[in-house]
Amino acid sequence: VYDLAVSRAVSSMPIAAEYCLPFVKPHGYFVALKGPGIKEELSKDPGIFKKINAELVRIEQAAGLDDYNHNLVLVRK
Repeated sequence: VYDLAVSRAVSSMPIAAEYCLPFVKPHGYFVALKGPGIKEELSKDPGIFKKINAELVRIEQAAGLDDYNHNLVLVRK
């Protein structure tokens, strides 16, 4: 069990969280690199993190990576 798990281009947020959060210890973090549509994706199921005993901490734009507008999604277990 780890303090942090990271994913990049895995799948939708619920599936990425399902894959990664089992490897994160309680109070640890999961960080997902997601595209520009992440807020819309999360709005389709606003209770997703509560269902998996986690919480969305914040979404941070990953400036300077490229022109694609990547976002880092920080989730605490």
